[in-house]
Amino acid sequence: LDIQNPLYGAWDAQRLPVRELALAAELTPDRWRAQDLRVRVGEGRLQIQGEYLPQSQALKLEGALHQLPLAQIHSQLAAKKAPALSGMLQAAGKLQERVDFAVDMASAAATATTAVNDRWNIRALKGKGYWSPAELLVESAQVNAFQAKVDARRIRVMLPALSSVEAVLTADAPGLSANANIAMKEQSGDSALALKVASAERLVRWLKQLPVLGEHLAAMQAEGAAEVQAKWTGGWKQWQRWQQKVEGMRRPRSAPDLHLDASLQANALKLKRPASAEGKTAAKPSAADKTPPLRVAVDHLQASLRGNFDAATLLVKCDLATNDVRARLDADAAVRQVADGDAHAWNVEVKRLLAETALPKQNAPFTHHIPLKP
Repeated sequence: LDIQNPLYGAWDAQRLPVRELALAAELTPDRWRAQDLRVRVGEGRLQIQGEYLPQSQALKLEGALHQLPLAQIHSQLAAKKAPALSGMLQAAGKLQERVDFAVDMASAAATATTAVNDRWNIRALKGKGYWSPAELLVESAQVNAFQAKVDARRIRVMLPALSSVEAVLTADAPGLSANANIAMKEQSGDSALALKVASAERLVRWLKQLPVLGEHLAAMQAEGAAEVQAKWTGGWKQWQRWQQKVEGMRRPRSAPDLHLDASLQANALKLKRPASAEGKTAAKPSAADKTPPLRVAVDHLQASLRGNFDAATLLVKCDLATNDVRARLDADAAVRQVADGDAHAWNVEVKRLLAETALPKQNAPFTHHIPLKP
C-alpha cells in the first residue's frame, strides 16, 4: 500500500500535512506483522514496525519519529520557525495481561536559530507506564513545550469501572502555575488543587502567541493577579450524584464525608477586549455583525465556599466593574438543612449583606445593607 498526496499542506490552509502513507504488512492466522508503516510529513517521517500474535495476544510495537517539520503543519509554526520533532515510542506485552509503553520525543538539536525559535521548542514529550485490563499506570510524564511545562507522577486509574483515580500534577507557564493532587475512589477521596495567575498580562501575551488559540485572543488585554485554592473530600460517585441531583439535595446526610473548601482571590485584575466585526465580507458591518466591547475591572475579590450538602458557608467581598456598570458586594451567609428527606427544609442565615450597584448615568448607586448580627 502506497498513497501519495501531491496537494499536501498546512492544516490552517485546509490541507492535509501528510504527503505519503505507505504500509508493508504480512497477515497470517498466527501472526499479523507490520514490516514498515511509514507516514511522511514534508521531509520528516514516522516509521512503525510491529507484530501481533492473535493466539497469545502478544503485541510489540516500535516507532521512530524523524525530523517531523512542525513548520509545515501550521502557518503560525512556520512563521515562528518552530524546529522539527524527533523521538521514539514503544509498546510491548500481552493484551490480556499487561502492555508496557514508553514515549520520548523532543525538538531537534539546537541550531544557529536557537535564539529565534527557543520559545517554540518542544523540549520534551516523555512518558512511561503500563496498561492492563484492570489498571492504567503512568509512572511519569513530562511535557515541556512552547514555554510551558507539565509534570505528572503516578497517574493511576483502576479499570474498567474507574473505582480509583490518583494523580500528582504540576504545571507552569508564563504568568501561571498550578498544582493538583488527586486521590478519589467511588465513595471516598482527598484531593487538592491550587491555581495561581501571578501575571495576567504575561499569561495572555503567551496565549496570544500559541497556534490556533492565539488568533482568537489577538485583541484581548489583561493585567493583575488571581489565585484559586480548593480542597475536597469524598468519592467521585458522590459528587456525580450531586451533579445529577440524584441524592445530594434530597438526602445530604447520605454522604457525610463529602466536603468542599474553596477560595478565590483577585487583585487589580483587568480584562479588555475591543469591539470586533464579525462580518468580514461586508464593506461596513452592521451592529448585528459586531461583538460588543468588554471591559472588566476587579479592584478586589475575595470569596470562599466551605461545607457540603448538609451545611455550607459563603463569604464574598468584591468591588468590580463591567463595562459601565459598577458593583460592590460584601456578604456572609450560611445554609443548613434542618430536615432530612423529601421536605427540602433549609435554614438560610444572612449574617451580613452589603450590595451596591451603580448604573450608567445614575447619580447615586443603589445600596442595600443588612448589618452584622450582634
